[in-house]
Amino acid sequence: MQLPGDSIFAGTDSYGVYVSTNNGTSWTQTALTNESVYSLAISGNNIFAGTHYNGGVFLSTNNGTSWTQTALNHGTVYSLAIFDSNIFAGTNSHGVYLSTNNGTNWTQTALNDAYVYSIAFSGNHILAGTSSNGVLLFTSNATNWMQTELSDESVYSFAVSGSNVFAGTYSGVYLSTNNGTNWTQTSPISGSVNSLAISGNEIFAGTYSHGVYLSTNNGTSWTQTAPISGSVNSLAVIGSNVFAGAGYGVYLSTNNGTNWTQTGLNNLYAHSLAISGSNLFAGTNAGVYHSIDTGTSWTLTGLNDRDVRSLAIFGSSIFAGTKNYGVYLSTNTGTSWNEWNFWISSNWPGNHCIGIAERCKWLPVCGNYRQLSMATPALANGNHSYFT
Repeated sequence: MQLPGDSIFAGTDSYGVYVSTNNGTSWTQTALTNESVYSLAISGNNIFAGTHYNGGVFLSTNNGTSWTQTALNHGTVYSLAIFDSNIFAGTNSHGVYLSTNNGTNWTQTALNDAYVYSIAFSGNHILAGTSSNGVLLFTSNATNWMQTELSDESVYSFAVSGSNVFAGTYSGVYLSTNNGTNWTQTSPISGSVNSLAISGNEIFAGTYSHGVYLSTNNGTSWTQTAPISGSVNSLAVIGSNVFAGAGYGVYLSTNNGTNWTQTGLNNLYAHSLAISGSNLFAGTNAGVYHSIDTGTSWTLTGLNDRDVRSLAIFGSSIFAGTKNYGVYLSTNTGTSWNEWNFWISSNWPGNHCIGIAERCKWLPVCGNYRQLSMATPALANGNHSYFT
């Protein structure tokens, strides 16, 4: 993540904000020392920290050397997002606040008590996929979140191509052709849609119990591809190769799903996939596996006693989010792993990390009590996050 001075900022439980200038090898505590920091966001040289209880939002303009409490000085701020000059703060009991002047003033918006599964940006719109209220929309010239036509669905995933936005929901895929303002349900498919991927004109939808569907006409029609056992939790594309992470390993198709071949890891649950060049990584219930030959062979890189729920690659760094054991980091293609969230006790029972989003380089809250956030210029597109 390119931050001031190539810095990485990490929010901790009870110990404020730490900064690393060497990709996490060593950390230094900033001047914000005694707050539980649940969220971080970056805008130019401004760093915002959302804190616990009555701390609200703090601002640093000098890389963490000093911090000032903003006008939002009460409540718990679970999430922060920056969209153009707008700063959003998601709180524990008062919905979402908006500041347009770097925190000098805050206005309460209308997004109250929404559980947000997925976030996407399309044009000048920010889209929030919620647990039961469908898609909520915010534009750069608005003052409040707007309920879209897609109002009564659980929205698990988004995929964006130009002005077209696809939403994977409990009852199939919806399409918006105007950046999320209006929605139309595409042709019905079976099963809730956990994951979406776009490759050129081809759209792939991974479902809970009915494998992968393919559309080549923006969802006007869908074709169920060859069967895959188990829930399809993740999709990834390398050239003409489509990979599906499922309940019985990783599957590969070289012909858009006409055939799927189990690439290995047959007895493992593949929660997540990540790609870096020709390197394919799979996060499973028994560690992280690595393939350099499109899944023909796999090598266990480590963490074999960890249930790896999520993966993200930032440059040469690979982050693995685990169940019960926090986040691990490898800087050598998985040859070795180190516990990244150094301030969290490994045996803390609430230390779950269920999602890491790669596009905006953001790590979501991990765990029920011990929580981890990574600074980002914008809210991530992907896995579970909260506006509460």
